[in-house]
Amino acid sequence: MNWNTLTLFMLAGFGFLTLMITQLREVLAKLPELIRMFRAVRHAIDKKANRQE
Repeated sequence: MNWNTLTLFMLAGFGFLTLMITQLREVLAKLPELIRMFRAVRHAIDKKANRQE
């Protein structure tokens, strides 16, 4: 393995790591909104089920 290959692997690794951190950060930023939406949907389903009883 020469220095060019090692450098390319390191750049690819850091690029991949940066991409994963960015994606994880975006998902975690949207998580509270997703939880609120899930609760609203669940509440609507429960409300509809209570009406039918």
